[in-house]
Amino acid sequence: MERQIQNWDQFSDRFSEMQAWLNQLRSRMPEAIDEAETLQPLDQLRKVIWNHHNIQKALEERKVSMYEVVDQGRQLVHMESNVRG
Repeated sequence: MERQIQNWDQFSDRFSEMQAWLNQLRSRMPEAIDEAETLQPLDQLRKVIWNHHNIQKALEERKVSMYEVVDQGRQLVHMESNVRG
């Protein structure tokens, strides 16, 4: 029982960390480009594209750890359902 509590605590910490990181990343996301913005100077469009590229790169770098958190959550739920079922 103590081991299960430790596992849930560890998962909760990792999930909270990942959620905070994703929220921070979301706050950096630019608005969608509309037709009027495509008429803006090229430098401004480059900044928007660069920002999208950086967000995509950040997601790619953390993709493995995001899947690990999801898998850990699934395993814990599966273990709980086996114990109760």
